[in-house]
Order: sequence, then structure tokens, then C-alpha cells
Amino acid sequence: MESGIQPPSGPAPQPVSEQVLWEGSPSQWQNVGFYLLMLLLALVIVPILWLWKSSPSHPQNSGLYLMIFAGWMILPLTFFIARWVETRSRRMTISNQRLRLRTGVFNRKTEDLELYRVKDLSLEEPFWDRMVGMSNIRVYSTDISTSFIELRGLKNGASIYEQLRAAVEARRASRRVGITELE
Repeated sequence: MESGIQPPSGPAPQPVSEQVLWEGSPSQWQNVGFYLLMLLLALVIVPILWLWKSSPSHPQNSGLYLMIFAGWMILPLTFFIARWVETRSRRMTISNQRLRLRTGVFNRKTEDLELYRVKDLSLEEPFWDRMVGMSNIRVYSTDISTSFIELRGLKNGASIYEQLRAAVEARRASRRVGITELE
């Protein structure tokens, strides 16, 4: 006897056209700590290089000093810009059929999670995120490759959470799928 997936009994589910419910990127506010650290690094570098310039061991070549100063100031700026671009290039799309995450600047990665596979959702609103109107949504699924996804830095996260929750329930009903929990 062969084992495998048995088709559901009854009429086949009707195909539903895909409609985008929400699309966006995380807020840059989630990086504010990193941005402040880079600013602090830049502010610490300036007095250190100023003290080094006034020390007797400093080479008297001002062109060399300018190159060293510019090099050290470019470092935090480069990290700042890289984090900003990385966050900006992360795209999240919620449709009535799937949750899609696209990440990467040079190398793109796309992850799709079918909504009928979602097992549980949770909305998190940490104190500092709430202060600027942001929240995070955690998605747990039965998908082996994408068992957990966190949507971080969402503006109006409670509204997005409710849209996603309703879409998951509707998709489960249309596919006649239920989640059972064993204890």
C-alpha cells in the first residue's frame, strides 16, 4: 500500500486572484541605536586626531594628516550608509495568498510563505518602538524552510497585524486547511 498525500474530498477549491494587502519596508527608526553609535564614533575620532596632530610625534606633513583624518571619518559614514541601504532594500509584501520577503542589495533573496501554512502570529510593541509608533510581527509557520519570520520596524503594525490575521484565516478557509495542536 502506498502512502502519500490524499486529495481532499468534495469540490475543488476555486482559484483566487492574488491581491496585495500591504507592501513596505522597515522603518529606519529600528537602526537609531546603530546610527547614534556611528555618530559617537565620528565625534570621538575628531578629538583623538586633533590631539595626535598637536603631539610632537605627529608628522609635519599636513596632506598625510588630512588623508588619515578623511579615512577615519569615512569609516563610520560608510557603515551608516550601508545599514541605511540594507534596511531600505528589505521589502515586505502581504497578499491574500502569501507573505513575501525580499532582502539584499547586490544579491537578492526572496522568501515566500503561503498564508495557509501560518501556525501563529504575535504582535510585539517594545517600549522604545511604541514611542515612535512602530511594532514587530512574529509569524510562525508549518513550512520547513521558513518556520519563523519576524517583520521588524513596522509603522502601524497593529493594523498590518489585523490584515495579516484576517488574510490567514480567509486563506485557510479557502484551502480548507486547519491547524491542529497536539499536547
